[in-house]
Amino acid sequence: MINFEELDDDFEDEVKEECESKYGPVNEVLVYLEKQSEAEDAETLVKVFVEFTHNETAKIARGKLHGRWFGGQQIQAHFYNMGFYEVDDLSH
Repeated sequence: MINFEELDDDFEDEVKEECESKYGPVNEVLVYLEKQSEAEDAETLVKVFVEFTHNETAKIARGKLHGRWFGGQQIQAHFYNMGFYEVDDLSH
């Protein structure tokens, strides 16, 4: 959805506002940065987690977002295991 270099302090709020206006209530948006290796110049992957208030809303959003192009990046939208999410294990 976004490159590490493009990430700013407003990104989470912008994602929340867009998702709420198009799909419905959002509990939380989290951005997780995952470095792809230990090398100093390794790529940093940006993962965006959107927790919707209702399961049906999440299903609709996933269907609409998966495969969509945003800022030159193709979005991959997947459901995430809530057990991992609830303990802040966002690396899977």
